[in-house]
Amino acid sequence: MLKLKVADSEGARIGLLRAIWRNVAKSISGLLFPVAIGMVVLTAERRSLHDTLAGTWVSKPATE
Repeated sequence: MLKLKVADSEGARIGLLRAIWRNVAKSISGLLFPVAIGMVVLTAERRSLHDTLAGTWVSKPATE
């Protein structure tokens, strides 16, 4: 719906294992919710805890 793209550090699509790890990391991030939100608000990269742990970035594709 939002057409967001989850990519690795090189900008490529993430594989199945990294996607699974990202979802596990989301559970950890949920337990540490204030830390996760703080990372989004206070860091220049605007990455949450689960994206940092998984080594992923979320981006919106350029509009055509």
